[in-house]
This record gives sequence, structure tokens and C-alpha cells, in this order.
Amino acid sequence: MTLAILCKFQYRFINNKFDGKQLYLILTFLILTLIMALRSEYVGVDTSPYSRIYNIIISSSSYNEALTRAPLTAPIYIFICRILGKISNDPQILIIFSALVINIGLFLFIKRTSADVSLSVFCWIGLSLFYFSMNGNRQCMAMVLVLNSLYYLSISIKSKIGWLLLILAIGIHSTCLIVVIGIAGMIITAKLKKNRIIFIVSFVGSLMISILFFGIVRLFIRFFPRYAMYANSSSKYSIFNNTGGGRILILYLFLLTICVLWVINSQKSNIETDVFHNRLFPSIVFCAIFGIFNSKNELINRILLYYMTLYISFIPATLQNYNRQLKFFIKAGIIFALCAYSFLSLIENKNGVIPYSVFWYA
Repeated sequence: MTLAILCKFQYRFINNKFDGKQLYLILTFLILTLIMALRSEYVGVDTSPYSRIYNIIISSSSYNEALTRAPLTAPIYIFICRILGKISNDPQILIIFSALVINIGLFLFIKRTSADVSLSVFCWIGLSLFYFSMNGNRQCMAMVLVLNSLYYLSISIKSKIGWLLLILAIGIHSTCLIVVIGIAGMIITAKLKKNRIIFIVSFVGSLMISILFFGIVRLFIRFFPRYAMYANSSSKYSIFNNTGGGRILILYLFLLTICVLWVINSQKSNIETDVFHNRLFPSIVFCAIFGIFNSKNELINRILLYYMTLYISFIPATLQNYNRQLKFFIKAGIIFALCAYSFLSLIENKNGVIPYSVFWYA
């Protein structure tokens, strides 16, 4: 809260003025990066396994051997590990590197797209994405690359930087191929002008994808056979089986409510001038609808995080142009809901971030 107040002022350093939002982003970037980078390998469910994979990769005699030995399909990620291995054999360097990549990518995205940077950072924590970033490091690296890729592609679908970032993301975690649905949605919004129409089309499209999704998954596994374990009994998480309790349904209903608030607001304001969020609106609706229909499937919930991250800037954008009093009550409700979800995530500790320990005391 103290840091959020900084956003309201301007500051002078020597002869240069800078906005309070920049100071806020710098300070929160440092705090979140240090928390992530200094954690031990025992903080985060997947941190220890990735530390072991790192040792497998750097102990391989060549890059090609590492591609064969490493239990993942991620050529860019393996290349990164090989480079880091020339600096240090300690897996802590991978934890530090991933913390930097995730937070730099996150804060560049927030700076470029958010109408309220403090609320966006709060949403990153409130949606438990921060806790997940200390668990699924590799996926989070891909996620922030996808976010910035979509930013550039929203400006121009032919953006070379946008496609390059997406290729890098795929090379780190191939599950981010699911964002092709979002890219298709961006093309659709170029034809449709009204958010009400876009919402209806996105809603119906999401239902259709829900029906066809498992056929698409089988096609994906044909090209990426190493992920076949997530489609059979060799993994406790299966994309074809319901393994969760389904309580996340409440979160998806909350996100769908945000979508409805956006549509209502767009009918009475100039919110449609927000090119980025209008282009990505089908993706945002897809996350809520597809999540509702698959709320008991933990693996699909994890894949949907590529879309859920869009809400960290979409939620502040939704609040724009509401009158001051109504905006206050809506924002208070959002903060309360996300606080409750965040605390529940910590209590259940599904990401394995509690107890927290720094690496030199592990």
C-alpha cells in the first residue's frame, strides 16, 4: 500500500523528472526479483526437479546429447541452460536467471499496457501468479514472452518482434502454442467493431473449442510425443481426466464477471479505443469460458495461465471510465476477492512456496 502511494507523485533526480509509476515499478521489480532469485531449490514444487534437469543438461557432452537426455522438449531452454552452465554448475544461477527474465518481461508488459500499474502488480500476486512463478519457472518464462509477443502482434499481426518472442516462448515451453487461439481471436476483432458482438462470438467460439479441444491435443501430442505422459496414466495430471476439486470455478466466474463489466462499460464510453485489450478480448473471454467448462482439470487450468496473465492489465483497463464512486466500489470488490483467493492459495500451498527459505540457509 505504501509503495502504491508513490504512483501519485512525480519525483526529481538530479535534473531529470520521473513519474511515480516508474519508481513504483522499479521498487516492486527489485522486491519480487529478490524474493524469487534468493529462494532455495526447496521453494516451489518444480524448483528441485528443474535443478536436477539443469545438472543433466550441463553434464551432457554436447547440445545434441542434452536434447536427448533432458526429459523435456524445449530446445531454447536447454540452450539457455548450456550457456549458464559455462558460468556456474550451481543450479542457483538458473533460479536467478529465470527470476530476472520473468520480472523484466512482466514489468515491461505492465508498463506498456496497464492503466494502473499498482493494481496490475496486485493482480499478479492476487491471482497467485507470483506464487506460481516460483514453482513453474520454465512456463512463467514462456508466459512473459507470450505477453509481450501479444502486445506487439496487437499493434501489427506482421510484427517481427512479436513472432520472434513467440518462437522463443515455444522453444522454452511448447504448451504456449495454445496462444494460437488468441492470435486467431485478434484477427477476428479486426473485422468486428463492437465489444458486445465480440463477446458473443468469443463465447460461442470458446464453447466450440471446448468440444474440439481434445482432438487438438491428440494432434499436438503427435508432434510433441514427450507430452504423451499428460494424456495417459503415466502422470498424476492428465489432460483427459478430472483431477482437481473444481473450486477454481469460482475464480473463472469472477473473471467472466470482469468481462461483462468491460462490455457494459464499452457501451457508454470510449473504451473501444484501447486497441490492445480490444484485440485480446476474445482471448480473455476464452480463458473464463474454457476454464469454467474444465475447472476440474488441473492440467488445463495450468495451461490457461497463458491467458489468465492478460487479466493483470485487463482488470485495471475495465475500471477506466466508470464514474469515481462506482469505480471505488468495483475496485474494492476486486481487491477483496483477489485477497481471499491469494490467501487461500497460500494456505493450501499448492505451489510449495511455504515455508520460504533463502538458498544459503537451505
